Amino acid sequence: MGSLDGKVALVTGSSSGIGEASAHALAAEGANVVVNSSSSVEAGQAVASALATDGHYIQGDISDETQCQALVEGTIERFGRLDILVNNAGWTTRVDHADHAALTNEILFKTIEVNVYGTWWMCKAAMPHLKKTAGCIVNVTSIAGLRPMGSMHSPRTWPSSTVRSGATPSPPAWLPRHGPPSGVTSTRASPRSRRPGGRQRQKIVQWP
Repeated sequence: MGSLDGKVALVTGSSSGIGEASAHALAAEGANVVVNSSSSVEAGQAVASALATDGHYIQGDISDETQCQALVEGTIERFGRLDILVNNAGWTTRVDHADHAALTNEILFKTIEVNVYGTWWMCKAAMPHLKKTAGCIVNVTSIAGLRPMGSMHSPRTWPSSTVRSGATPSPPAWLPRHGPPSGVTSTRASPRSRRPGGRQRQKIVQWP
């Protein structure tokens, strides 16, 4: 028996990397998991099929609010509930710190659309269902959001990582207070490295 038996988790950006590892870790504890990716359909389906529990794949691009809503609705349609939302999906590209001209508006806008707006839209769509289960949200962000210079490789991650990191300790800035406490817990995971042994920082708060 696992600690998450009967629970349902939705992990965005889970066809590879940290998202895939998160999906397997949740399944190992007994949770049924919805795997998601924006384009790597075959890889996402393979991850879902390989899970120890009931895995289900849904394609969706979180930079589109409509697709965020459809992703949550698809989870409810398949499993009837949602207990855990892992906001792992993100977009990045390398820009040298010394090359400011290379940090174009296109790069900046896409980074914000996926990493900030996408996280917000997923939280917004999931909250009504998470309130019913007293569930939790995990925002996988970056250590870049806690560093004055952002990423070691690029300054472009600093704005979105800072906002995504800050969303966790300041939930009222994301969703307004209405009625009694929701019981939804939010936690931030800020990995320093995807290599084995890489450290991470966490912040856990109770949502209003």
